[in-house]
Amino acid sequence: VGADIGAAHFRRGLERSMSLAKKANRYIENRRPWSAVKTDRNHAAATLWTSVSVINCLKTTLYPYLPFSSQRLHEMLGFEDRVDGRAWRWDEEEVQPGSAIAAPQPLFAKLDEALVEGEVAKLGA
Repeated sequence: VGADIGAAHFRRGLERSMSLAKKANRYIENRRPWSAVKTDRNHAAATLWTSVSVINCLKTTLYPYLPFSSQRLHEMLGFEDRVDGRAWRWDEEEVQPGSAIAAPQPLFAKLDEALVEGEVAKLGA
């Protein structure tokens, strides 16, 4: 993603980030930690740690596109500094197993259907 952004291939960088998000969603869906926790807590824990780690990566790759949301996510993951405050390194910015994270909060407000329909109608006019 960084190389794409550096080469001004912004759409490709965003597509790579979204591809990672989709793969993470499939991973969670396939591993079903909400079911596994009843029979295999280690399986569920590994799935959740991997998922949080991917979310941590996504907050970084999406920062150039969504800086405020990425910062909020960074804070929810228990980090106190700024996402853009230092050179980011994969091996230093890992969420440690057992770390406390904040209660998740929505990063985006749900759009009102009427608002969406109004904007679509404006485009058609």
